[in-house]
Amino acid sequence: MKIICLARSLDTGGAERQLTGLAAMLKDDGHDVTMVTYHDGAFFDDLLYEHGVRHIQVRKRATTLALDIRLASLIKKEGAELVIAFSSSAGRKACGAKLFYRDFRLIVSERNANPKLNIFDGYRMLVWGFAEKIISNSYAQEAILKKHFPRRGARVSTIVNFVDTATFSPMEQDVHERFVLATTARICKRKNIHGYIRAVQIAAARGYRPLVLWYGVKRDSKYLRKCMAMIKEAGLEGDFKILPAEKNVKEIYRRCDAFCLPSFYEGTSNSLTEALACARPAICSNVSDNPLYVRESETGILFDPRDPESIADAICRMMDLSPEERMAYGLKGSELVRKALDPEVFHAKYRALIEDNGN
Repeated sequence: MKIICLARSLDTGGAERQLTGLAAMLKDDGHDVTMVTYHDGAFFDDLLYEHGVRHIQVRKRATTLALDIRLASLIKKEGAELVIAFSSSAGRKACGAKLFYRDFRLIVSERNANPKLNIFDGYRMLVWGFAEKIISNSYAQEAILKKHFPRRGARVSTIVNFVDTATFSPMEQDVHERFVLATTARICKRKNIHGYIRAVQIAAARGYRPLVLWYGVKRDSKYLRKCMAMIKEAGLEGDFKILPAEKNVKEIYRRCDAFCLPSFYEGTSNSLTEALACARPAICSNVSDNPLYVRESETGILFDPRDPESIADAICRMMDLSPEERMAYGLKGSELVRKALDPEVFHAKYRALIEDNGN
């Protein structure tokens, strides 16, 4: 089968990582798979090249309509029978292409379980009427969609992310003088970096001074500048570092004592589950599907992301654990993730979708 995997870009990010992995799996199955993007970004091109998956970038035009027409033309030219679109932007573009060329099946993906719906969510679900299947990557998002958009309910199902457990597996920690809390995630408002900075300031006032390393800078932004200003105002320049995104995230996990994800909402987080797979205990927001993987006082510690005091409490509690206790948390988390996010299960579920022929 000829399949197009559509993403906004191949910049860093969980959706991009998952779609690239899926493209490689489907190519290995014998399908003719092409990755198509419409913004710059080649963070995952090496994996595509390794599996023989072409990457075509459609140059963005001045208007949305022009890009939709270009994508429709490309889908027709490639003879694609199926398009799999990850992210809201890519899904909308694929649905727009269907206005001009309809002879393909479409699977769109929901990636973030934001419980605060707005008019744009309603618009997106209206547009999703062009898709045969709507796949959520978290059970929380599936429940939200079925509750608020029952007319789309029959098309909605969940396929959680996979974790490459051949790459992300338990490892010994590097020895260092300071307690290191690491995060690998985008620099954006929903990741709640402002609340995290306040929590680190509170923890410092209590005598707990971890070295916080947040890897995720790709470009300058107003939000990033505000984060840097807050760090300076709080006197945390030596404690809280916001750093460029790195490809070799496994080494980041090797260098840390624990992982933190303070987001206001998530789908299934790649960074969180990969850190757990590497046997790193986690502190994270008690939102979405996070509690399925971060089990209180077993694999990590949960907190309220809207309360910096709650985040600070989690930081202090994690730092109070002995290295042996943290390793016990980490090993339990690794075992849990290995079972729950098996790549073969992910692969099998998408294979079944493809073979379903839209029924």
